[in-house]
Amino acid sequence: MTGLDRGAQLEWMRSLRPRTAFIELVFCDGDDSHPLVGRLSGLKPSRREGVGVRPGYSRSQPDAVLLRYRYDRQIIRALEDLGGFFSYVATPTGDQVHETDLGNVDVAFLDAGGDFLGATVTHEGLILVRREPQP
Repeated sequence: MTGLDRGAQLEWMRSLRPRTAFIELVFCDGDDSHPLVGRLSGLKPSRREGVGVRPGYSRSQPDAVLLRYRYDRQIIRALEDLGGFFSYVATPTGDQVHETDLGNVDVAFLDAGGDFLGATVTHEGLILVRREPQP
């Protein structure tokens, strides 16, 4: 999915809520002093340095940091407060993706079994969704 404004991004996040058990935050540029980490300081994530291949990335990122949280509404509020995932700016030469205060942090939503529900490739302005089987 591309071209989603902030409101549509937030609605998409909320639509995943009934099935979301975990939220993973991938700090592509590291998590040192990132404002999101401070906003979530009361939550206890698992932490992994170095991230392997994942949706939207065909190569590993050894310098990235992945924080995995159990779902908590505080995470959604923090993402909303930081302006959503990204914004689009239309120009005569084509749309441009601009970072919000979230910066270069990708977000993945997982169900109780750890299966993918959706994710962002924030610097590209992309939201990846799981295709639901057709009846």
